[in-house]
Amino acid sequence: MLLSVQVQTLCYYLLMGWLFALGFSLVGFIFERRFLYRLKGIMEVLYGIGFTLLLYRGLFYLNGGYCNIYLLGLFLCGAWLFYHWYYPVVLPFYEWIYHLFLPLRRLLVLVKRKIFGIMKVHKRKREKRKQDAKRKREEKKKQKEKQ
Repeated sequence: MLLSVQVQTLCYYLLMGWLFALGFSLVGFIFERRFLYRLKGIMEVLYGIGFTLLLYRGLFYLNGGYCNIYLLGLFLCGAWLFYHWYYPVVLPFYEWIYHLFLPLRRLLVLVKRKIFGIMKVHKRKREKRKQDAKRKREEKKKQKEKQ
């Protein structure tokens, strides 16, 4: 393998480790607040799978898909760099984005509550209709029996 390809691969793994940590922290921040833990776990697994596919696709184009242990070490170093140096810088930005979309979230929660309220009302009406229909059938049976 050429030296230039090796250097590109090293830089690629370092950068991808940094990007993985950036995206993973974003997914963790988004699903940390008021979501089901199962949904958070599913999203973390899906993110890991998708990012791994992206990582190895880029590696395939760089050096034919060869992955050595020191490349995985560089990937971990990139993630460590993000969490050690950049995460405190990025966290206020995440919180700003979260608060930016908070009114939209409140609106969606309100709409969801209204829909569930309508569904409950329709459920009560449906149950009442069933009871009325059952009562009418019983009345018809009693009338037939009298005749």
